[in-house]
This record gives sequence, structure tokens and C-alpha cells, in this order.
Amino acid sequence: MKPAIFTVLSCLLLCHCQRQSSDTVETENSPEATPPPQSEQLAINFPLLPLIEPSLWKKLLHAEGMIEQPSLPAASKDEAQTNIKKITAQLKQRHPFSQEKNSITLGGIRYDKSTRQIFIPASVQYPRAGDDRHPGELELILCSTTGRTHETLFVTKTRPLHLEVLLHLVGYQKSSPPSTFRVSVSITNHAPIPIEKLISASHGDTLPEQLTWEFSGSDFGDLYPPDLTGDFLICWHAHDSVMRVQHEKIASGEFKLGIIKHQLLEKNTPVTLVLSQVHRAP
Repeated sequence: MKPAIFTVLSCLLLCHCQRQSSDTVETENSPEATPPPQSEQLAINFPLLPLIEPSLWKKLLHAEGMIEQPSLPAASKDEAQTNIKKITAQLKQRHPFSQEKNSITLGGIRYDKSTRQIFIPASVQYPRAGDDRHPGELELILCSTTGRTHETLFVTKTRPLHLEVLLHLVGYQKSSPPSTFRVSVSITNHAPIPIEKLISASHGDTLPEQLTWEFSGSDFGDLYPPDLTGDFLICWHAHDSVMRVQHEKIASGEFKLGIIKHQLLEKNTPVTLVLSQVHRAP
């Protein structure tokens, strides 16, 4: 998707609060005003819906178009109105979105406007012990609960799609050049733990003190590839993921990764993964 499109849509989103308050006053003072179509209301609140749900969006527009036909029988209009309600509810359920004064949340993933950090709820997983060929190798930092949980450090009930969409909405980019991030783990009543403290290189290889993760993402459509694999933050670049490590030997699989267990991170411990942007030198 072209960056210009995201710029326009982001402006729509960030200006929504001011417009919503003025629209409410105008509606209250105009008893004969006709409410805008559901598609228009949804697009104002969440501009990327038409792009991430093209099939449902097409059905919604079709149903709204039927209601506008003067010659359509009343029974058919009632059916179209029912379809509009069903589709609208389905879209809201799939993509729970809210914007507050200091934050934006999509599908449980939160963006803090003041710090520009992303917060993802997760729990500790740890990769399986494996076998002689693959002795507990770490290929992911984070995946969904339906993803490759045997090769990850953390799992989350949120969706990769929602992380990518949120990153776009708040102005991060995945090209020319991609936005990059540091990753840390937040635990209640404890200082954040840098992700580098929890991973190691096998076979005597040495990792840098700091690793960065680039916004790589994937294509939008009715099927979003990282949703199918569950990949959020990937080490070995074997699949599309929302973010991938910026380290050539890890990316190619030349460096095999293992884990360093932390005393506060027992399996299933609830945590929050924090993504903090790396600011480039001017």
C-alpha cells in the first residue's frame, strides 16, 4: 500500500475526535438530519477497515445501495437493513478499535501518544526442548496462541494484523527506510527487561548488546499472511511477519538462537511486550 494513502487515512483518524464533537452538536440541533450510512460512520472511526476487510466492505456497500433504491420492495429493504446490522457487528467484533485522549487501541494492542510506544499483552511460553537436530531453537520472539508456539518466547491472544494496522495509523512505515524498534518485556512492579537479556546465540556465536527490529509487514486482503502463521516478531526470516530482526546472520539462520531463562519469567507469566522506536541520527 502506498504511503500517501496511509498519510491521508492517519489524518482522518487523528482529526476524528474534534469532528465527532461538532457533528454531535449539529445532529442534536437538526431533528430532520438523516444519520450517515454505517459505512461512512465506520470509515470515520477506523479509516483502514475498507482495506483490511474488502469482501465484507463490498457487501456492506451493496446492502446500503439497495436501501437507496426507491422501487425496492419493503421486504427487500428490511432484509438489506438486517444485513447491514450483521456486517457492521461483524466488523466491530473482528477489529475492536478505540481512541482516547492519550492512546489508541486496536484488538488489545495499545499505542501511547506521548511516548510513541506500542504495548502488546502476552505471556511467557519458551520453545520446546526439541531434538538433536533442533534443540529448543528460538525462531520467534512473539507469536499468536494459534501460531508456532513451540519456537517462540512469548505468545499473545492479539492478532498480527492489528499490530501492522496500528503501526500504519500512528505514522510508522515499512519502507524507505523502515521504522525500527527496540523490544523490552514489562512485568508488574519490576524494571523492563531488554529482550537481549533473554536470548543467546548457540555454538559460541556472539550477539550484539542491542538488537533492532524493523517494521516489515505484509500485504492486506481478506487473508493476511502473518495472521495465518501467527508471526509477530520473527528471528529467522522464513515467513512474512509484522517485524523482523535486523541482523544478517540471525535472519539467514546462520546464527541459531537459544533462550536465557529469567527468574521472574516462569511459563505462562503475564507480561507486556513494549516496542520503542529507534530514532535515527539526523
